[in-house]
Amino acid sequence: MSGRHTHGSEEEANELAVRFSTVQGLGRRRAARLAERAATQAEEAAQAEEIAHAGEAAQVAEVPPAQIAHTPASLENVISSSARGSLADELAAATRAREANIGKSQPHPLNTTLSGTDISASVPEETNFDQQANPQENPKEPSVKNERGNASLEDMWETLASTEQGQAIAASVAAQNQGQPPHQNAYSASTPTAKKPKKKRSLFYAIIGVIGELMITTGLFLLLFIVWQVWWTDIGANRAQEEQISNLGWAKPTEPVTASAGDPPIVTTDGQQGTTIGVMYIPRFGADWHYLVQEGTDLEEVLDKGSFGHYLDTQRLGEVGNFATAAHRQTFGAPMKKVADLQIGDPLIVETPDAYYVYKVSDSYIVSPDDVDVIGPVPRQPEQIPTERYLTITTCHPPFVSNQRWVINAKYDHWVSKSEGRPAELPLSEN
Repeated sequence: MSGRHTHGSEEEANELAVRFSTVQGLGRRRAARLAERAATQAEEAAQAEEIAHAGEAAQVAEVPPAQIAHTPASLENVISSSARGSLADELAAATRAREANIGKSQPHPLNTTLSGTDISASVPEETNFDQQANPQENPKEPSVKNERGNASLEDMWETLASTEQGQAIAASVAAQNQGQPPHQNAYSASTPTAKKPKKKRSLFYAIIGVIGELMITTGLFLLLFIVWQVWWTDIGANRAQEEQISNLGWAKPTEPVTASAGDPPIVTTDGQQGTTIGVMYIPRFGADWHYLVQEGTDLEEVLDKGSFGHYLDTQRLGEVGNFATAAHRQTFGAPMKKVADLQIGDPLIVETPDAYYVYKVSDSYIVSPDDVDVIGPVPRQPEQIPTERYLTITTCHPPFVSNQRWVINAKYDHWVSKSEGRPAELPLSEN
């Protein structure tokens, strides 16, 4: 009898400890009071055991854990006997620790099971568990006592079980005892957070997005085009010029000569677009500056290859009149990029297979593209009959806009036969 009574007292104490632990989040003061009462009940159980051994204790009815009448059915089902045993052992150790220091509230291992759950939020603020645990302090609220005369926690458990959070706590404990992962927290198990539906993009914003993507793509293509136009076309044209000039195989005399006697020979060609007439040298632009002079002003066949193009309707090289040419100032080799550096009196030299033709800059000005008199037999004097030899260069102005033309006029000065040497004005190439 004494053994059964002791077993029943321990089970009951453990059961009460489990129940007290679930409301541990009510606050430090309430937890301390509950722990103090649990310790008192444990002492009463120990005293009952001593009385039983002494033969002075009366027989007390056996109260097995499965027959505890004051546990609500909803919590009784989820808190199984195996859960009681494992949790009771932990809580008994915590109870003994609280006896040494009642005023301190130590964290219990059960808190990890109920992490993320605020038990105090599950119980109404006005609930007074101290009065429910001891009905003598509050005679207005009747309570049920067990056979040993201790206060019941039935009202407390009914209050906890009647809330969604309390049921979620019980479900979390039961799931952990069964080896299943609990919910993220007790509150989220009962009140899942609904995801906000994504708003559909309106037609207006969809159109704006498409337009924006098209503009970005167009901008990238324009950037690539500018890089190709400004940088790569120069590289390609200059490389082609060097190769074609080196392939001419013309003699390069080194002896400087002042001038050859007589009139210069007139250079004749078949007049076809792209036929090479000679090589242009402008010492002001550098000792290694030289570009081909070819028949015609077709962009694809002549100018875009970096060459100077001869206006087919103007006089031939060495002939009285105006030998007029055109060249790019920007892109495709840009032979006239430094046109603004030219000064009056600077030599312009054209090499042919047999001779050099030397002209000196006489004028520099800007006109509109429709001012064709600049390439007439006498530049800007269409009514006058030519008596002198001229060389004219037209190029675009300003760069990349090309709504005007920069014109360079030069007058014939002298010629030098290659059999005699080279003009003194022509520096030797550094390469």
